[in-house]
Amino acid sequence: MATPHDDDTSRKLADLSSRVRKARLESGLGPDKIGPASGGIHSLMGMGLRIATELVVSVGLGGVLGWAADNHWDSAPWGLVVGLGVGFASGVMTVYRVVKGAEAVMGPLPKERTSAGKPEEIDPPENG
Repeated sequence: MATPHDDDTSRKLADLSSRVRKARLESGLGPDKIGPASGGIHSLMGMGLRIATELVVSVGLGGVLGWAADNHWDSAPWGLVVGLGVGFASGVMTVYRVVKGAEAVMGPLPKERTSAGKPEEIDPPENG
């Protein structure tokens, strides 16, 4: 048998659920998603931060390993130069992979635009 206390609690929970759902939609979160909706400014900012981080970490790690090699083999500055070069190449390759995979994050790229600014049709429909 339901008591008035149970009815009041279920009403409060339903109200809280609707407010949370509304707040999630207003903030750009999907109803069943944990992170921001794909294709928005959040995914672009995230991708930019990831690219910058990957590049800085790759070059930094290459530099540190090159410096350590210089200290170990007393080959200054060649270990550092080679380490920075390898780190930079590794960072560029990682950035390339991230950008190639961006379509999965942001959705398909828009159609190319003509000089008039309108999307160009690849196969125009035939009349007749």
